[in-house]
Amino acid sequence: MKIKNICIVGGGSSGWIAASYLSHNIPQNIKITLIESSDIGTIGVGEGTQPFTMPFLRDCGLSPEDWMKSSDATYKYGVEFTGWSKDPVFVDNDTQEMAIMGPGIMYHEYWRAKKGINRKEFARDLPSYKLARNNKAPKMGDSRLDYTPGFSGYTWDAVHFNATALGDTLKEKCINKIIHIDDTIINIPTNDDGVVHLETKNSGNIKADLYI
Repeated sequence: MKIKNICIVGGGSSGWIAASYLSHNIPQNIKITLIESSDIGTIGVGEGTQPFTMPFLRDCGLSPEDWMKSSDATYKYGVEFTGWSKDPVFVDNDTQEMAIMGPGIMYHEYWRAKKGINRKEFARDLPSYKLARNNKAPKMGDSRLDYTPGFSGYTWDAVHFNATALGDTLKEKCINKIIHIDDTIINIPTNDDGVVHLETKNSGNIKADLYI
């Protein structure tokens, strides 16, 4: 079956991420509908991500400047485990490029060359640890100020963000590219082939070839 209509059930960050990606990457003759209900709230959380999140949002047609500030995003440098042992343990979550000291000089190679490596000293000297402890960011909203000073390609980073605010931002960016319905789904009839249609409180029955 050729897909001509796609219906996304629910908004929030997950629904609007799906809408953003599809509206930017599939042919325009495929209709995308998103149904969300203002009577049903979203689960507001702060979200921690992996570095794949930023290139995925790029594939939605968004640069970091389009969503980081509006979603209260911060760079994720690593994880500090406190209370697990005598001393807190910091696990670096950043890329190797973060640790470049100069052309051909990698941070871990510098430490390997030292005698009598102290694990705690090494961890607390990591650039990511120092930045996190001092609430500093490696970039300043300008791609020319990337922390990779010409020694490698452009890097992507793990981030924390306000998931509700990210959903609102993505909604603003793509709502004019899709059909948006604010309504409550009251029933979903099915048969052996799957979903027949979606019954809504005020908008009648919504039928699609693919439901997300």
